[in-house]
Amino acid sequence: MSEKRAVILDALLPDDKGLKPVNDIICELLEQNGYDVLIFQLNELNLNHCIGCFGCWIKTPGVCIIHDDAQKIHKEIMQSDSVVLVTPVSFGGYSSQLKKIIDRLIPNILPHFNYYHDEIHHIPRYLHYPKLIAIGIQDNSDNHETNTFKLLVGRNAMNLKFPDYSVEVVSNKDSLNTIRNQIQNLFNRNDKWPLKEDILPLMSLTMPEISDINFESSGKALLIIGSPKTKKSSTSAVLGNTFLERLNIKGWETESLTLNKNIMEEKGHSHLLSAVDNADLIVFTFPLYIDALPFLVIKSLELIAAQRMALKNLSNKRIFIIVNSGFPESYQNSLALSICNNFAVKCGFTWCGALAMGSGEAICSGQPLNKGNSFSRPPGNHIVNALNIAGDAIAKTDPVPQSVQKLISKSPIPILPFSIWRWIFIKMGNLWWQKQSNENGVSKQDMLKRPYEVIRDS
Repeated sequence: MSEKRAVILDALLPDDKGLKPVNDIICELLEQNGYDVLIFQLNELNLNHCIGCFGCWIKTPGVCIIHDDAQKIHKEIMQSDSVVLVTPVSFGGYSSQLKKIIDRLIPNILPHFNYYHDEIHHIPRYLHYPKLIAIGIQDNSDNHETNTFKLLVGRNAMNLKFPDYSVEVVSNKDSLNTIRNQIQNLFNRNDKWPLKEDILPLMSLTMPEISDINFESSGKALLIIGSPKTKKSSTSAVLGNTFLERLNIKGWETESLTLNKNIMEEKGHSHLLSAVDNADLIVFTFPLYIDALPFLVIKSLELIAAQRMALKNLSNKRIFIIVNSGFPESYQNSLALSICNNFAVKCGFTWCGALAMGSGEAICSGQPLNKGNSFSRPPGNHIVNALNIAGDAIAKTDPVPQSVQKLISKSPIPILPFSIWRWIFIKMGNLWWQKQSNENGVSKQDMLKRPYEVIRDS
């Protein structure tokens, strides 16, 4: 028996049966490189989506509180030497089928914060992590989506503590020999870490595209709230509703829709697509989940794009994005913006830009922004101002000023340098996580549990 183990997370669907030979090539190459292979066909498993409860950090450390097949996947990943992701490329990101389990991988890291490559990230739970290998499959070659996908895999490796990674994007129109040649060195290759300078240019997507289409200065705006926290107020909902109120003041008709598990059913499909059809402006608001969009948002984009591509002569619509990250650096949202922009291009929507916020939970945590204070949360007045300025511009069909992104990205504490804010964020954030754990009867030592650890020879 081989000493090396590889786990494949296969996100191909039954309709992708023409791509199954790609999996055969992957298994063959892994075995040639000395691996025993275990395949998880994700569409055949009982997998729920992450609900953003953080129970895996503060209630049952290292173990998701949702009892389904994800626990087995977590265990096998942590006891493997390589994890291989196989997925169709959705707008430069993972398909919703794969994103569902990727969002569920946070039990394998700790909630505590620290610096890593001069950015703030969570810290490792385990001493050993496998290598991450990803193979994205495209219907049609798209350089923007390819670049986004490769950056996403690298950023996921950083955030989920994989020590090395390699990634390739192939076309399903290529011959199997061509695909084999593209991926055969993945298992022995380590790609360069994508750092700030690699993803920062994507923040230009906060600015709108130049369009020669004349839009009405009023109409109907649809707010789609993509936070998995559907049972209580979320930061995404607060941000989105603040923006929507501004449009309402300016004479716009508004509607709000919160994504939930019903989107997996036909009734939920119809409700979403009908609301989109009836809107002139679509506003997505969501939290950053593992460097990208949460599962429910990706699923909704797939449904909307499928309808737009199936039907002809659909009216042009505008789209605006509001994304918030738990990390202080707003540019960590850049890959989510790129995925949304790729979606807009594919659907023929006019891109109105975006607002990318850092420290979302620290500043808002689902509470009204204008009630923040220095004793509980940092003040959020600058966030309200940014949303109002953006709302005024969108309502008049004017470009959102570039200064608005700078406003929403600054230190929330007036005069305080952003570097000092990051230091405070780490200290206060780590104390907050410990407080939450203590309230659930979890000690400081128990927070560090490694339920799937394998004792390895040194």
